Amino acid sequence: MGFSVREAKNGREAIKIWQEWQPHLIWMDIRMPEMDGYQATQHIKATSQGKETVVIALTASVFEENNKKIFDAGCDDFVRKPFQQNELIQKIAAHLGVKYITEDSLQKHDTQNKDQPHNHGNLDPESLRIMPPDWIKGIGQRASQGNDVLLLQLIEQIPSEHQSLAIALTNWVENYQFEKIVQLMDALME
Repeated sequence: MGFSVREAKNGREAIKIWQEWQPHLIWMDIRMPEMDGYQATQHIKATSQGKETVVIALTASVFEENNKKIFDAGCDDFVRKPFQQNELIQKIAAHLGVKYITEDSLQKHDTQNKDQPHNHGNLDPESLRIMPPDWIKGIGQRASQGNDVLLLQLIEQIPSEHQSLAIALTNWVENYQFEKIVQLMDALME
């Protein structure tokens, strides 16, 4: 779905990863070895940076008194196990303001733009002809793989006098518009 994710095996490792990485959201399993989710959350939320991090507890407990304990530890919300993927998606959207692009919304967008079959946003395909064919092929391959890191490295090779092109492509990469990039590169390879 385009999120960067790291996993911790216990509460101590969760704190260490949080300190190094500073994620926007933590799914905190309440029951973990060495240090449980309550303790790890309290440690994180005790810092000024930790107060900005959303912590959502994952719990198997159905008892209401555990809900109070979860919130007292500093968690912002909780999800009961077993959970459905849709529950996680909804919690992420609610706490981070994420908006998802679904197949339905893409089809609706495509229908609205059917009069513009070669519409590539604010990118003119011809402007990319300044780059060598191997570069164009490489961009297309990395986009089809969803490899944002290598895409950004390739975009850095665009000459500075074509900065608007680099900015537009970077925006697409940062917004996970890989399919748009693939379509654009395919149009150039025809």
